[in-house]
Amino acid sequence: MNVKSDKKIILDNIYFTFYIDGENYTNVHLDSKPKEIQEIYCTTEILSNEKKLEFVDQVIEYFYNFWKLIETTGDTKQYYLYFNINLILINMPVNYYIKIKNLLESLKNVISTNIIESYFKVDNKLTKCIFDIILTFYTPIKPIHII
Repeated sequence: MNVKSDKKIILDNIYFTFYIDGENYTNVHLDSKPKEIQEIYCTTEILSNEKKLEFVDQVIEYFYNFWKLIETTGDTKQYYLYFNINLILINMPVNYYIKIKNLLESLKNVISTNIIESYFKVDNKLTKCIFDIILTFYTPIKPIHII
């Protein structure tokens, strides 16, 4: 049996890395970049908040398109989803949380058929609050583990 274990990067920007790895590429990861990298772009003199939000929009779009591709191609693989989003140095307006909730709702079919479980690695207290806000708006349909 040929087992694939190398990482395939789907998106890599200054705030996020979205990639697949594992056996037959069934581990889907969305990771925030380390604080030290994000701090480079922290001030609005370097990067406006609107530009920062474009990076959030970009990862949302790639995440959505990845799962829609899985759904429309009839892919029957079962995936594990890993989030390691501990700190995002972007001032996100409330409508972004609603946008994320709507995205997850629109992916309900593919989530219910192709995702086994999701794992969230959360060390930052502020990020835990953000996940709590998202989970207030969105009721998961598959098991979620916060580690």
